Amino acid sequence: MNDDDTIVAPATPTGRGAIGIIRLSGEAAWDIVSPYIAIKDRESRKIYKSTFPLKGGGILDEIAFILYRSPSSYTGEDMVELFFHGGMVIVATALDELIRGGARMAEPGEFTRRAFLNGKIDLVTAESIERLIDAPSKASLTATTRLMGLIKQNVNYHIISLERLRTEIIASIEFPEDVDIDIDLAPLEEAVSALKEISQKAEKASPMDDIPMVVLTGKPNSGKSSIFNRILREERAIVHHEAGTTRDFIEATFVHNSIAMKIIDTAGIDNPKNHIDKIAMARASALLEDAAVTVWIQDSTLQCLEDPVPSFVNVVNKVDLSGCDHSDRFILVSAKKGTGIERLLDVICENLIPIENDYLNMSQRARDRIKNSISSLERSLAAFSEETLDIGLIELERGLEGLYLLTGKEYSRDILDDVFKNFCIGK
Repeated sequence: MNDDDTIVAPATPTGRGAIGIIRLSGEAAWDIVSPYIAIKDRESRKIYKSTFPLKGGGILDEIAFILYRSPSSYTGEDMVELFFHGGMVIVATALDELIRGGARMAEPGEFTRRAFLNGKIDLVTAESIERLIDAPSKASLTATTRLMGLIKQNVNYHIISLERLRTEIIASIEFPEDVDIDIDLAPLEEAVSALKEISQKAEKASPMDDIPMVVLTGKPNSGKSSIFNRILREERAIVHHEAGTTRDFIEATFVHNSIAMKIIDTAGIDNPKNHIDKIAMARASALLEDAAVTVWIQDSTLQCLEDPVPSFVNVVNKVDLSGCDHSDRFILVSAKKGTGIERLLDVICENLIPIENDYLNMSQRARDRIKNSISSLERSLAAFSEETLDIGLIELERGLEGLYLLTGKEYSRDILDDVFKNFCIGK
């Protein structure tokens, strides 16, 4: 990867859509685009219309485009964004033209990587951009934006105060006779307290990092697959009056009330009739261990209903056939008619929302850096309290180094490769 190359990539997902966006960034971005669109005397950060001709002749598309002049762009470099109609062939053809013109296809996350290298964002913010895109819920989204603001204001403030303290301590050690400084450890104490609070809030968020699993379970023929299909509004699972049609599990991602969840339809759990039933039920049972929410479904047409399980969302299905009225104990559903499905989804979401919403969506890398810094700064504080300034200074510098690595004030190529490896190409 050469950071001096001019890079290009689609900024929208591949496939059919209303708009397909291609972005270029680098010193030659405007020059590479200029044979295709007239950019002479064009102003930065304004929208223009043009045709996009093919070098072999003909017009590929009518487009809109925006020019960005360094440093007033996402990456801090000269940039161009081209807006095509969203056909796969259109975007692919335009990419080929621009690559032949001198651009290089961007690596995953390379636009955001350049934004970091050019001082537009810190490393935690760069990580947070990916987490914004992947946020499985509105709460997770809010926790990510909260973190971005907190790092800019809180952590950077404490870095400055600790650097000032380090300067005072170095002067006290190197010039003990010439410098009369009464070292105030309050900035160090405040930094430790603030970082601990950040760490605690970040740990609360770790279970919310991934899309939660919602497992539908119950005895065979209780209507799990019918409820699964009704939730998705499509016939994904096979439904039949004979019990045991689901032998493996089927999953699909679904969003309700701004919360993404992975709905999983499983084999019915009962006395296995054969070895295949035994395997299917074992898989279903294993999924329950990792479920964020378990939905226990019973058939209301049976004479005897089992008692609700306290830790489960308890549902009785087929109420259109039975006239069952146990709404004080169960969620009443008719998968056939669709009644009760919205109520079921609302209850699932209630169980997925964290009790406390004051948490921070932080990467594992950042969480580790925070913890390491806290440990070093606590050792530093203890050493200073015992007036062993040299040891305290060593630990203070280690704590600062951890914060530098957290924010990206210090970094290595390996760290950047790890941070940006899971980004999409156009980000």
